[in-house]
Amino acid sequence: MLYKNVFGRDFEALHDKKGAFFSVIERKDKLIEERVKQINLELENVEENINLIKQEVSNTEYELISSYVGELLRISNGYGLFCLPDSSGSSAIKLTNIKTFEDIKPLISANNLRFSQNSNVNFRISNCSFKSVENNIDPESGIEEKIKRVLDKVKLETTEFSNQILTLKEAKNRTERLSISDLLNDSPDILDKLPSELDTDDINHIKDENSRRLFRFLLFSGYLNENYSFYTSIFREQENWTANDRLFNTTLKSRDVYNPLLNIDNPQEVCARLNKIDFSTKYVLNIQLFDYLLSTQFLFSDERSIALAFLQRYYEKDFSQDFISAYLKQGKKLKELFTYMLINWPKYIETVLLGNEKELHLSKLLFCAEPNLLIQNGGNF
Repeated sequence: MLYKNVFGRDFEALHDKKGAFFSVIERKDKLIEERVKQINLELENVEENINLIKQEVSNTEYELISSYVGELLRISNGYGLFCLPDSSGSSAIKLTNIKTFEDIKPLISANNLRFSQNSNVNFRISNCSFKSVENNIDPESGIEEKIKRVLDKVKLETTEFSNQILTLKEAKNRTERLSISDLLNDSPDILDKLPSELDTDDINHIKDENSRRLFRFLLFSGYLNENYSFYTSIFREQENWTANDRLFNTTLKSRDVYNPLLNIDNPQEVCARLNKIDFSTKYVLNIQLFDYLLSTQFLFSDERSIALAFLQRYYEKDFSQDFISAYLKQGKKLKELFTYMLINWPKYIETVLLGNEKELHLSKLLFCAEPNLLIQNGGNF
């Protein structure tokens, strides 16, 4: 009510998916996409690190360092009992005493290694840097990277890396479900970058210091959020919006009672009032809504993909099994549902055989699914 009274022009624009508030909501997907991208990069780095550790030939620090000592002896041409890092007065190092990374560390920065049979005199210049030694051992990785991998091999036998991956995957799932207020609290400067195409009067109205502060407060506190269609519908009903539609919308937005049998009279309008995140919850598993989503080719294609992917991901959960049982009996778009599952889910038929009412499910598959898809997936029967 406060938003409607103070920001009336923006409230009216919201019905047409325009205005300052709507532009903020529009940025939500981009913010989440950027965060998920960063988490995916971290996941890739961890998994790549695990692969590199597994590929490391040496199993112990001593084994790895010995390979470098052997290469030093080789390039010394039999003249290398002692090695001097450079000509700046550093102490000579006896190669046979090098057993750990700390022992070999003084040689790492050497640009011109020198060797001698004696610890103090007659050093022979090799014209080789330690970098060339590293390249001879492994052109892709230096000794510091390799020693870290060897030491990390121990971690592969523990849960440390698997816990890292699990933590990142959980962070990714949480990020995909963050509210706009959560995102704004992390990136408050988004409100200073409202698009220039907004109505000038609206911009000036919200840029007024007191109004701007109130606008920010409503957003940061979550009073204005992505569920705006819930409260705009209170003030502005349309002919294609019934009590049944309102009940479904309210039930879904409040995450109240899951009921796949709720009636929907205007599924297109219902979908228009939902946000993409709503389609990745169990409350969207409604027979009439799925009939509509599966019957449209271009409208709400992203939302349809999200809902079907959610059903696939949580197929074995009780709520998904309840929905599938209900849809097999009352749904009108079984062919379209089976087409998606057979194309996008290689283990679909195998999973069906483990689910509830598998006899009914298989009979519907044989009767409704595309024959060529069944043949392609025949190996799973």
